[in-house]
Amino acid sequence: MEIINSLKRLERAGAENSRTTEKLRQGAAQVADLICEVAPADLGVKGYHIVVAPFHRFLALGEGEKETYVSISCSGYLPPRETALAFAKDVANGLLDEIAERVEMDASEASEGLAVLRAASEAVKKAKESRDAALRSE
Repeated sequence: MEIINSLKRLERAGAENSRTTEKLRQGAAQVADLICEVAPADLGVKGYHIVVAPFHRFLALGEGEKETYVSISCSGYLPPRETALAFAKDVANGLLDEIAERVEMDASEASEGLAVLRAASEAVKKAKESRDAALRSE
């Protein structure tokens, strides 16, 4: 009787572990897909980077042979349990804040660049108007 109870306990634990692991993997993929949507391709935060392929953006961890994908946008890919767990730990340790800082920094740089280009555009426009006015007066 004790063996039967142990087997039932093992079966319940295994089923619960499978459900939890599946949810962990799905959660990792969802968060990683969001990162792929908003983060720059040259992310480079805590060993994570975004791989840009013709039809997908991947969030990857590591380099070369040690590279593992956390997500592949729009493909239904789920990372292995170990990768999802490592990703969850990194998220708990501030990964998203670091990525947000990077995205905010990039946005700030883009705003500064836009201001410079708008000013240059206005200067070019005024120079063109002056040139056109000078040509008309001749």
